Amino acid sequence: MKSSRISSMGFSKIQEQFRQNIWRRSRSEGMLAHVDVSFTMFERFCQESYKKRSLGVIAKLKLDIQKAYREGTGNKKLYLFLDNFVQWLSEYTPKKKANLSPITIRSYLSEIIQFLRYNEILIDNDLLKHFVSLPKTLKELPQPITRDEINILVSNADEKRSALYLTLVSSGIRIGESLQLRKRNFEMKSDPAKIFLPAQITKTRQARYSFISKEAKLKLIPILAKLEDDDLVFTDSNGVRRAELTEETYFTRLRKKVGLTEMESSGLKHKITLHKFRKFFATRAERKLGVQVSGALLGHNPYMKTYYEYEPSQLAKLYSDLESELTILPEHRQKLIIENQEKEISDLKRSELEIQRLKSQQVDDKKQVLDMISKLVDDPEKFKEILKKSKSEN
Repeated sequence: MKSSRISSMGFSKIQEQFRQNIWRRSRSEGMLAHVDVSFTMFERFCQESYKKRSLGVIAKLKLDIQKAYREGTGNKKLYLFLDNFVQWLSEYTPKKKANLSPITIRSYLSEIIQFLRYNEILIDNDLLKHFVSLPKTLKELPQPITRDEINILVSNADEKRSALYLTLVSSGIRIGESLQLRKRNFEMKSDPAKIFLPAQITKTRQARYSFISKEAKLKLIPILAKLEDDDLVFTDSNGVRRAELTEETYFTRLRKKVGLTEMESSGLKHKITLHKFRKFFATRAERKLGVQVSGALLGHNPYMKTYYEYEPSQLAKLYSDLESELTILPEHRQKLIIENQEKEISDLKRSELEIQRLKSQQVDDKKQVLDMISKLVDDPEKFKEILKKSKSEN
């Protein structure tokens, strides 16, 4: 990350150092952007509540804490300060929209606590829980995206976005991961086609393969044909965060265009988001393949051990069994259903032939036994000889 990009944000030296520290640990532009927003919110809070810049407020806070320790009165003031910040966030309404969600408030507080600790201010978690009242996280009833809704979005999107959405739905990869994929990451000759996700572009920093459906492959072929191996597939921007914002903006416009603007019951989030494509995959993969395999294909840390226990051919077979559940466009879905039915009929016929073969084998074996018995009856001396030999062996 270039230092000029940091300085252009107008942050102080200590803030720039903190951001660099976050970048070295996460290598995530999204994380860095979240830190920037947290700083902005904290700056507004300090200026509105204390009429000072944030660093001035922090300097005064450190002096008050040192004085409290010298006098043995404790540092309750620090936790009341953080509680005031939470209260301010709870009442903040951005651009006359809905208030910040409890999750957003908690995330901003978490970043500022990290920054205060970076400024050598000790914060005790038990005291934090005691003095700072955090809003409870609302747990919405799940409102999954439907196949028909995805079909509407894919059918009305431009060529590249149609391919992107079908890739997200059928692979379960994250939007941030998809926007860092290059042509060389796609193995289109495989069956099913697969994508290699290098460790440096995944959220968990673990490399893995993901698979895509036949309909996603068909959408991708003409796009990949125009690209060089090192070209990005779904964006022209090398900045992940900028690319994500571009896709969010496009998706917002598309959602409005096709009339899929329903909000969740809290009114804080739309029912349909880009992340719902990943959830669509997760639900069907878990139902078909179980939690461990689906979690591994999704790149969830706890299940990556399961992922590495499978041979690539085994994972490909498991995915093939799942593909019909992930196919969106009606024409492709109907074709896949017919192919699966034909395969089932073919498998059934093979089973019937195998049953007939086994029955025939049983008849032949029975006939051989009867023939042997008949011969022994006709030749008593031979029968006695066999009995004698059997007794001597026992």
